[in-house]
Amino acid sequence: MTLPSISISNKHKLLFGLFTLIGCFELLHTYFNLGSHTHSVNLFALDLLNINFKIPREVIIILGVLNGLLLYEIARKVFNQDIGFILSGLYFISPWTIYLELASSSYLLYLFLALSSLISLIRFNQSKNKLWLYGFLLLETMLFYTNFIVGFLVFILVIFHLFISKHTQSKFIFITQVVLLIPLFFLIILYKEGSLNIITTNLTFFSDIRLVNTANTFQGELQETNVFRIGRYFENKYTYIFENILRNQFTHLIPVTYFTGQYKLMGFSASTPIYTAFLVPFLFGLVKVLRNTRNIQYLIFAFLCLTFVSAFSYPSPNLEKSFLVAPVIFLITSLGFENFYNYKGRFMKILLFSFLVLISLQIILTMIDISLRDPIRYLIKT
Repeated sequence: MTLPSISISNKHKLLFGLFTLIGCFELLHTYFNLGSHTHSVNLFALDLLNINFKIPREVIIILGVLNGLLLYEIARKVFNQDIGFILSGLYFISPWTIYLELASSSYLLYLFLALSSLISLIRFNQSKNKLWLYGFLLLETMLFYTNFIVGFLVFILVIFHLFISKHTQSKFIFITQVVLLIPLFFLIILYKEGSLNIITTNLTFFSDIRLVNTANTFQGELQETNVFRIGRYFENKYTYIFENILRNQFTHLIPVTYFTGQYKLMGFSASTPIYTAFLVPFLFGLVKVLRNTRNIQYLIFAFLCLTFVSAFSYPSPNLEKSFLVAPVIFLITSLGFENFYNYKGRFMKILLFSFLVLISLQIILTMIDISLRDPIRYLIKT
């Protein structure tokens, strides 16, 4: 007697349910270990006015959950329901998401506004209802007022796509958005010192005095040689800063940053931002995406924009500030899971068995680490 086969759609739903349940368990487990706290949230316009805005950790957790639902809806509209299930499931199970929720990271709020504006634009493209277009402009304006740099980077991505695709409303969106930002521009001019301080707080790369000191030391050593006249043009503080920025940007383009524990996640668990077991489906999805030259251009541009703040931070990469690129990585991994079901034979069975063993071990180790050491790390950090 043969057992009935499970359809691909049902497999995706099963994975979504499994990932979501594990993610919820991890979240609750860590939450009860750390307790409830009220945290300050960085809001650009309020920071200019020296207004300290605090919200409970539970509100940020709710926003994190809503982000997962928005990702499902966006993927369902743009791709299909199966990709939506896997994408949101990966979001929920990722330690990257869980720890940012528990740290009450402002970037979950920024991501919520960015995803909300994106779903509004998608719905406008499908229904041509102007209310969705106005909703997009309103949400994008709120993102600018919440974090000007993040709002600008997300808006650049949207405008880039609209102009490339020759969207009929691209000029209207651009002009209207600029008009809606006029009050914010006046506020920036009025509090220009505060604006500069907030920007330098976000882009901490230039506050690292060691970069300039290293370049000056090198210049001093060059003066004692015969190649000083030539060397000072090739290795000075400007070229040294440029080289470090390129290195930081390149670091954000490699999977090691996201699938290993090389870079610590806000002082919490030693867990990887994304479980290493998901590296294989990510590589499957990456191969699928890179088959199209246009996709490569979009992918690199998206990574450069969404990791810009992290690349200009010290130390870099900053896994909190680079969280905006997480949905792109989850999407690529989701596409890879689709390819999993297209391959047959012993190799695929071994690969799936290895995946299940590795993901189980990582989840167990993360749970143990949460219970034993995360409360201590968190108390020291705060």
